[in-house]
Amino acid sequence: MHNKKLPKQEQPKDPFLQLCEIIDYDISLIETTLDEIIKDVKGVHKVNIGKLGRLETRLTRQKKVIGEFRDTLFCYALNKDLESEVRNKLSSKYSKKVIALSKKITDIQARIDSKKSFLDAPLSKVEDIANPIKRILIVIAGFIGAVVGITKLPPSDDN
Repeated sequence: MHNKKLPKQEQPKDPFLQLCEIIDYDISLIETTLDEIIKDVKGVHKVNIGKLGRLETRLTRQKKVIGEFRDTLFCYALNKDLESEVRNKLSSKYSKKVIALSKKITDIQARIDSKKSFLDAPLSKVEDIANPIKRILIVIAGFIGAVVGITKLPPSDDN
C-alpha cells in the first residue's frame, strides 16, 4: 500500500491551451475529410449514386464541425481576458494550417471543374457532387475570415 502514488493535484488547464487543443482536433478532422473528398473526386469517373450520398453526408457532418469550431473561436474572441492572447497566438500558430486548408479546397474545386468535362453522367449528377463541396467551401471561407478577423481586430479599449 505504501508504494501507491497519490493522485497529483490536477492543475486547472490554461484556457488558451484548451482552445489550441480544440482547434488542433478540428483542423485535423477538416484535413482528413478534405483528403477523403479529394480521393473520392479523383475516383469518380462514372458517378456512383451511393458514393454521392456518402460524400454529401460527410460534407454535412464536416460543415457542422467547422461551424462549432467557428463558434468556439468567436466565444474566445469575445472573452476580454483572452482577447490579445488569442489574437497573437492564433494568427502565428494557425495561419500556415489555414493556408494549407485553403490550398486543399482550391484543389478540390479544380478537380471537380476538370471532371465536369468528361464525366460519363448527366450534368445534374456532376452538380450533385459540386454543390455540397461549394457549400462547404463557403463555410470554410467564413471560418478563415473569422480567424483573420479575430487576429486583425485592434485591441479593445473599453474597460
